[in-house]
Amino acid sequence: MPTDALATCPQPKDWIAEPPPKGKGLYLVRGGLEARPRRIYVDTSVVGGCFDDGMMEASNALFAAARQGRVILVASKLVDDELKGAPPHVRAILPAMPEGSVENVHATRETRRLAETYLREEVLSRKSADDAMHIAIAAVSRVDALVSWNRRHIANPHRARRYNAINERLGYPALVVHKPTEEMLHHGKEL
Repeated sequence: MPTDALATCPQPKDWIAEPPPKGKGLYLVRGGLEARPRRIYVDTSVVGGCFDDGMMEASNALFAAARQGRVILVASKLVDDELKGAPPHVRAILPAMPEGSVENVHATRETRRLAETYLREEVLSRKSADDAMHIAIAAVSRVDALVSWNRRHIANPHRARRYNAINERLGYPALVVHKPTEEMLHHGKEL
């Protein structure tokens, strides 16, 4: 390759990431493709959904995509804590995942402050403090998507607009929030 051709190649500082096109697990980057799997925060409902009628297919497809390295699941200690009361076969799902397919993140002062902001501004009620924490952990972790079966508090478009307005105001990126079935559609049902 001629040296002047190398000079015209985009440099990392010039790259602009865009969401992957439908059916592709790659991020478009000005100047080429970056083979980076989507980082998807999963809440407890997605793990439990692996055994619930109506949720089983999409939840299991998401976990299969992680086992194949097409996505990285992001889970927090809060998910582990909420699963403590679940049946053993549900509790065994995350620990059985291959190394590198699940990224564990933790609550921090920053996530607690953000969750408290959601509650103080009444995006969620105090009874939904754990849901606020899931959202805050996902936002602070800068995941590509937060996936949940909880349409009432988490994967609720009206509430998502409100907590994304807070995220934007405080300098966090807007969260893409949806159900596992919608994540499958995002990937053109390739999950």
